[in-house]
Amino acid sequence: MARKSKYAAIGSSVRVVTPKQFVRCGYPLSIKMVMDRDFQEIERDCIRMFCALENRPTPEPEPVHAKEWDFQSLHISQGVNMSATVHGMICSAIAAYRLEKENFGGGERQIVEVDGVFEKDQIWTVVDKKFVKTGKRYPSWGGIDSSTGEWDYEPGGLEDEKTYCVYTVTQFSGQYKILAQHCEIIATPKENRQ
Repeated sequence: MARKSKYAAIGSSVRVVTPKQFVRCGYPLSIKMVMDRDFQEIERDCIRMFCALENRPTPEPEPVHAKEWDFQSLHISQGVNMSATVHGMICSAIAAYRLEKENFGGGERQIVEVDGVFEKDQIWTVVDKKFVKTGKRYPSWGGIDSSTGEWDYEPGGLEDEKTYCVYTVTQFSGQYKILAQHCEIIATPKENRQ
């Protein structure tokens, strides 16, 4: 007799029990969050970096209201000739630098969910699944063992590590992600074909 799987197979139908949309699993801050939060400072740093690369003086941005201040207005008013690709890459690098300086917002990997497209008791089809891990990060360690005199190394990892299954599901059109624990399997791919 075949053992029943804990998780839905690709092509299975699932019913939403807890309507929470999975966004990501990771540390509290992301590059996107830093870019959204520090938009103006990142734009100014981007201009300064580009001007330094071009050996040009840094233009002074004209004082404007926060809603009106953006790269496009600075580009037009100050004559900074930077492609959108270069602009995006420099801004991403600045945000990544800030993110790393802030230690990614903390040392604990977490699941981020939002209220979104799901409603209780909706039926969705599983088109993919993956596994993510949460827990508190601990660093790797290496050094000479004082008792043996030999080099010893312990890789970093996660304390209190927990593994979660994330389904990618579809209904009519569009694909969304939801934790398997928020769903109930109602039909396998074989049952769906009958």
